[in-house]
Amino acid sequence: MTDPSVEIVPCEGPHPPEFYGTFRLKGDHAISDPATIAAQAYEGCAPLLHDFTPDVTALPAAEFGFY
Repeated sequence: MTDPSVEIVPCEGPHPPEFYGTFRLKGDHAISDPATIAAQAYEGCAPLLHDFTPDVTALPAAEFGFY
């Protein structure tokens, strides 16, 4: 699946948000409930961020988000 609203750029240069992992949401209800999606995103993305960069303080302007 591709999303035309997402621009793919090379890692070598400066760029805005960075994608660092994926996981599947649990349950059929997750797709229609924004609060459930947000809760699962925080739960699922945090461990992936630590795999991506073990020292999160090395990313001074880092903000967490999900898509």
